[in-house]
Amino acid sequence: MIKAFWYELRRFVFSWFFLIMLLANLVYAWYTFTTDIIQGIAYTAPFSVWSFCTFAGKILPFEIAAILLIQAQYYSKQQKTAEKLILAAPVTDTQIQFIRCAVLFASFIIFVVLTSAVNIIFFMCCFHYYSFSDYFLPCILVTVPCFVFISSLGSLLGRIHQSLIYLLIIISFALGFAGSTGAYDLFGSRFFSSYPLTLPVNNDGEPDFTYNVIWLAARGCYVIFGIIFMAVNIRWKNKPRLA
Repeated sequence: MIKAFWYELRRFVFSWFFLIMLLANLVYAWYTFTTDIIQGIAYTAPFSVWSFCTFAGKILPFEIAAILLIQAQYYSKQQKTAEKLILAAPVTDTQIQFIRCAVLFASFIIFVVLTSAVNIIFFMCCFHYYSFSDYFLPCILVTVPCFVFISSLGSLLGRIHQSLIYLLIIISFALGFAGSTGAYDLFGSRFFSSYPLTLPVNNDGEPDFTYNVIWLAARGCYVIFGIIFMAVNIRWKNKPRLA
């Protein structure tokens, strides 16, 4: 199973398709940072946690789109050849599903880490700011629930028809750029750019970073629904295996 995972991961990560998507994400991350985040979000410093969470949320639709495009490859004709090699290993159908999920998650982590580095390296070089440990948990809470929800839904929709994944990409972009500004904002950018304006400021002239309880509950719901979608996908015996 481990060998099958590394084979799948290397096959995607070292492909031109993956590298082009990664480059596109890095370019968009730099554009977002230099045109929006560098000014600070909601009257906070550009290196505040509020600004970083907004940055993570703004580029998240592009990262999710890249993951869904990878996921769509599982249902292409070209995948049939690779599947024969994977099935040669002593793994079950359920294990194949988990391998696919692990490859998607590993790819997603690569996107998140490298696009976040655009932000971090700039602050280190230009502002000599190094307190990035405060970004870690908020970044997880912004990105991981969104990934679990959409990738699991994409996997389930792919069982029905590959084109539904492309439809999900369009819906994801719509939610990312014109969705809710409240706590149920799936990507979080609109929430984090508006919520600080409702909080009192500290001695530095900006609000302290706090977690909204409703927002945390919403992130938990996205994870739960994602797990349900994945469980249904794994139990879907009457449909063909991911290809």
